[in-house]
Amino acid sequence: MVALTRRVPWVALMLALACSTAPPADWNDDAGEWWGDEYEGISDDADLEDAASRSRRMGASLDVLVDPDAAEGEQALRSLGASLRTEHSGARYRETRGGRAGAVEVFDEGPLQHLAIGFVRPSVGEGAILADARELGTPSARALSSAGVVRATPSSSRWGSVLGSGATISIAKTQASVAAWRPHDDDTTWTVWSGLERRFSRTRVGAAAGWTRRQPERDAASLTVVHALRSAIVCAEAGWAGGALAYAARAAAGDTWYAAFTGGGAGPATPTAARRGDRRTALVERRDRIGGVSTRVIGSTVVRRDGIEEDRQHRIEARVQSDIDDHARVDTSVRFVERATTELTSPLSQGHDERRGEWRARASLRTTERPSSSTSVEHQFRIDAVRERSSLGLAGTWRGKLRHGPVDVALEASAWGLEPGQTGYLGAGGLPGSGSFTTVSGGGSRLSCLVRGRFGAHASLAAEWGRSASGAEMVRVGASLRW
Repeated sequence: MVALTRRVPWVALMLALACSTAPPADWNDDAGEWWGDEYEGISDDADLEDAASRSRRMGASLDVLVDPDAAEGEQALRSLGASLRTEHSGARYRETRGGRAGAVEVFDEGPLQHLAIGFVRPSVGEGAILADARELGTPSARALSSAGVVRATPSSSRWGSVLGSGATISIAKTQASVAAWRPHDDDTTWTVWSGLERRFSRTRVGAAAGWTRRQPERDAASLTVVHALRSAIVCAEAGWAGGALAYAARAAAGDTWYAAFTGGGAGPATPTAARRGDRRTALVERRDRIGGVSTRVIGSTVVRRDGIEEDRQHRIEARVQSDIDDHARVDTSVRFVERATTELTSPLSQGHDERRGEWRARASLRTTERPSSSTSVEHQFRIDAVRERSSLGLAGTWRGKLRHGPVDVALEASAWGLEPGQTGYLGAGGLPGSGSFTTVSGGGSRLSCLVRGRFGAHASLAAEWGRSASGAEMVRVGASLRW
């Protein structure tokens, strides 16, 4: 009776959402684009982060995900997300079992170009001084369009974000910005940055300075230059932080070539504690498309030195996507990662070197059919292979989706056999807030079913069930409200 009483408010909320208006969130679909470990350590709702927060159209969304059979002492609410957008403002909020986060922003209101308050993700320049660890590992060429002296963008995930605010004012060809933030769990440490950017015909020049209030206190400064060529764009940045020099250089040629290099010491206040000591990152990316075949090749290296220890990671990755016809597509990709940890020699130590390499390969076939104007059927077959320490592990997944009128049904079956020390990444389901990937190891299998009903053009109500070979079951109920 107690469990039933506890669920009544959630059932009422689901029914209320089902009768409201909002476009339903689509299926969660990794489609072989990600390996699953790019954002290792991120909370399970990181896939809900919006890449671009600005939108000139009005709208709102509300996503709720609950576990009806939550364990004793654990709340039934798994994820709650809400957003509101107007022509010149927006707000977002997300609550998970790991915590709460949210932010409010105003943009393009007279000379005020952007204002963000709440949980923000700050960055200075092009990342040599301060950047989200994910952005530093996989830089985006779009960031080169502006010097971006100081940026504080809204965040709905506690990972990589801090509590603070930032504002940018633009008058004519001059832009001034200021940002301040502190860690979630430390109200005695504050970081303040301010900057000035000047735009010329094909060049942007920006300078910024910051100060961190903690022991010991540290000052920092940054200078950024962005120049656009006929068919390319280049960016260079140099900075000084905590007695260490930091620098970055990036270049992009159309949508084909992209290269980036960063180096130097850590900034005065980083979103994560992982960035310590000297760090150097180099990345080269090439994209091509010939007919129905598109390719992408990425090579990168990251070296971090802290005291007498040095960590290195080298990665090379190739992806090929080919359209067989209008109803079928093949995706193949392979990645090699080598990680090495070296203790440098010293008068008291001979040092040591530890290396390990990992291969990952993936092949998937996706087919789509439309038997009628109101019915569509989709199948995806995917095989993942991982080779580490001279052993091979495999994981296979079949996913079938049927959409008929207002009803969607998805079935998924996965099986994996991994050696000790190996890790596999499988899709985590289709409900908003359920995450992008599930980590698996050893041997096992899983069967899941998701049913969703759409009400009008804006609301949906869904339920997901899953069972593993060990007998563990998972039940989740979610609702989406969007317009």
